Amino acid sequence: MDTAVFSVQLHQPFLVSSGLSGEGLDSRARSAVPLPATSLKGVMRASATHVLGIPGELVDAVYGREGKVGHPGGSAAWGWTDAGPLGAFEFWSRSRNRLDSQSGGTLAEALTNTEEIWQKPGRDIRFAVEPLIALSTQDAEMHRAILQASAYGVTAIGSWRNRGMGAVTMRPVAPIEGLDSILRKVTHGSV
Repeated sequence: MDTAVFSVQLHQPFLVSSGLSGEGLDSRARSAVPLPATSLKGVMRASATHVLGIPGELVDAVYGREGKVGHPGGSAAWGWTDAGPLGAFEFWSRSRNRLDSQSGGTLAEALTNTEEIWQKPGRDIRFAVEPLIALSTQDAEMHRAILQASAYGVTAIGSWRNRGMGAVTMRPVAPIEGLDSILRKVTHGSV
């Protein structure tokens, strides 16, 4: 079972927050790992569930069962690497004001200064999804199809992805031929 490699093309800045502030910024990026494996796995899982409509038991088989706070989830068949290399990212800052919905003016107490990350021109960003357990040939093919289709369904990453940040294209480096026919089997329950 081979590792699946994906490329990331950022069309806008993004931020996966470290949860820390400092140096005049209200929200700092994860400087050592700007685009962590957990974020990549999360957006791909959301794509499989909400965009592709993959049945829940198959999503759980590929991505692991979701846990609740204080309760661990189930084991996944695949493991994600962080996206990199680190040198492909540029760190900038941005100031934003929240608008008053009534007046249309800015709210003085709502100014925020955040870090944002851009992709350096001409630099490739990639990550890998590696098998963690042995799968049958049929299950491995189905899982790889779900992973690749999930990547195609991702359109944004990070904080404020619904507010004009984080637009992204995520594609497999080695696309599967006949992906659409494999997915029809998966989504129509014939696998």
